[in-house]
Amino acid sequence: RLLQRSTHGLQLTEEGLRCQRHAQRVVDEWESLQAELHGEPETLRGRLRVMVPHAFGQAQLLPTMLAFLAQHPQLSLEWILEDRRPDFIAEGIDCAVRVGPVDEPRMVALPLAEVPRIVVAAPSLVQATAISTPEQAQALPWISLVTYYRERLLLHDAQGRAHTLSISPRLLSDNLFVVQQAARAGLGAAVVSAWLVAEDLAQGRLVQLLPDWQAPALPVHVVFPAARQQPP
Repeated sequence: RLLQRSTHGLQLTEEGLRCQRHAQRVVDEWESLQAELHGEPETLRGRLRVMVPHAFGQAQLLPTMLAFLAQHPQLSLEWILEDRRPDFIAEGIDCAVRVGPVDEPRMVALPLAEVPRIVVAAPSLVQATAISTPEQAQALPWISLVTYYRERLLLHDAQGRAHTLSISPRLLSDNLFVVQQAARAGLGAAVVSAWLVAEDLAQGRLVQLLPDWQAPALPVHVVFPAARQQPP
């Protein structure tokens, strides 16, 4: 059964959606073959819906996205900034960029990079106390980026030693920019992506705590369902 009737009219069933995607792949492959036989370079066309994390997509991936569109003038792109996992079928998402581990068994994950993470705080928060060990840092007020940590925080050093901090966060948020701003304001220490705070560190708005200790780097992947054709 490919169609079902609802109060909103006719809609494709999940089986119908699979047939539609299969038919589209056949058309795309045929057009690609035709272009190859005629000695023409393959042209990407149509529309892509891509979901990316808000901060990473805005600050790190935007130049790459603009260059990609410049190379493919017949392609349009819906660039969705969301800090959540998409429902690929229900939302019509073609692919997503995931910062962090990919643990869904039916998901294809193409590795892109890794994001180093460091411990930072406002100078005003630590000016009266020398923080040189994880135990000392644990006693500070904290800001948690709940996507990756809440009350427990894993750090490791260059020798491979690991230390888990038990923290009591004053603020918890799922938004990296909120965590950055709260750390600047002196609300607490935080673990953040190194790229995000490079300018803050250079300008003295933040200082790096425990430079010999870091949180595990986060992998970055392009992900899409295994049954879907690989995105361009």
